[in-house]
This record gives sequence, C-alpha cells and structure tokens, in this order.
Amino acid sequence: MRRFLTATAFAIFALSPARAAETGTATVNPAATNESASGPTWMTDYSAARQIARGEELPMLVYFTASWCQPCQMMKAVTLKTPEVVTALGDYVTVLIDIDAQPQVAEAFGVSGVPNFQTITPGGQVVSRLTGYREAPEFAQWLSKSRTAADQQWALARQQIESSAELRAVLRQRQTALPADTMTRVFALTASRDPLQVRLGLELLTEAARRDPALLSPARYSEDLQVRVVAAQVLERTAPSLGFDPWLPPSQPVPQQVK
Repeated sequence: MRRFLTATAFAIFALSPARAAETGTATVNPAATNESASGPTWMTDYSAARQIARGEELPMLVYFTASWCQPCQMMKAVTLKTPEVVTALGDYVTVLIDIDAQPQVAEAFGVSGVPNFQTITPGGQVVSRLTGYREAPEFAQWLSKSRTAADQQWALARQQIESSAELRAVLRQRQTALPADTMTRVFALTASRDPLQVRLGLELLTEAARRDPALLSPARYSEDLQVRVVAAQVLERTAPSLGFDPWLPPSQPVPQQVK
C-alpha cells in the first residue's frame, strides 16, 4: 500500500514542465546569449532566465528552434526583427533553446515541432503556446495576448501564495482555535488541477498534520479522489494509525489503519 500511495502521489505532484526543464538543463554559461543588431537579446540558459524573470516579475518567452529549420530562420531574420515584434518582446525575458543542443529542455516542454514559442509566468507556469512560422502582425498580437494571460495567471498565483502563507500561519498558532473554514480552504487547494495550488495544498496538509493529524480525517469522505489520495499520503508519513484507503468510495466505512 505504501508503494502504491507514494507512486500515485508522485504522479499527482509531477514536476511542471518549467521545473523539469530547470532540473534537466544542460550546463550553459548563464551569460551566453544570441544577439542581433535590431532584435532582442536571447538567453540560452533556462534556469538563469527563470531567476531573472522571477526577480523582475516578468513573463518568459521561450523560443524552441533548430539550425536546420527553415521557418525558424525566416522567423529570426524577418518576424523577430520587425519593430512591432521587438517592442512586444521587450515585455518578456526571452530565452532561445536549440532543441538539438538542449533536447531535455525541449522534451520537458513537450516540443514536437519547431519553431515553437511558449510564454511562461514568473512562477514557471506555461500559459500559451504557438507553433509554426508567423508573420509579424499575427505574432505581435499573440505576444500581447500572451503577456496579458501571463500577468493574470501570475496575479492569481501570487494571491494563492499569499493565501497559503496566511493559512500556514494560522495552522502554526498551536494555542489558538482554528477558524471554521481553515481545512475547507486547504482541501479546496488540494482539489485543484493547478499544479501550484496542489503543491500548496500538500504543504498545508503536512502543516495541519503536524498540528493535529485528526484534522485530515474529513478528507477520507471527500468526493474528490485527489484530496483523498494526497491526505492519505500525508497521513501515511505523519500518522499511520489514522491512515485510510483513498480508493474506497467515500460513502463506505473505512478501516482505522491502512494495512
């Protein structure tokens, strides 16, 4: 049972493409860039670029390309150097990934064809993708819409991070009774299909288990399988005697301890 729960939890909390790319990025000089006289400066180290994006709270534009790709060369020579596109790119930290030089990064982002562009929030969430050659007006419009989407996603992510910090502080106040909605909010985060929210939910469930493992008991009756699996995984680590089988329907009685 332990092995099965752990494997399931790992599947739920699998690394996001952005995080996977960080862990798999080849060693590249962080200062290495591809520059052109009239175009943007492209970093080639994803990890270094993400640090800058997070520090400056700017979205990233990751451009996947290859030396043998003719549409890529056309994009580089024409589209990416037009004034309207250069202006739009100024709102991003720009990253160029040669899929032959850094195949593990391309794989992490699910790139199957080039040219491929992906916009990513400062927190590492992919918000939009575009594949294939595009003329300047269409590409500039896509960049503008993607920037708006990235800003909205990042604003939401920051709210979630701030909310989780508030919940964590409440859970750590051992001498103070919990507000009635505390665990409801924690379970709601855990039930999300947003990887960031799920990760925050896992951290908060772990914090709740440190305070009182019984706080996780209502999860066994949740209609959401993900909530049950995550809570069971946390209890397996922190309070095995309160463990339960998350695969049992929530309406059925459950054993007090997972064998």
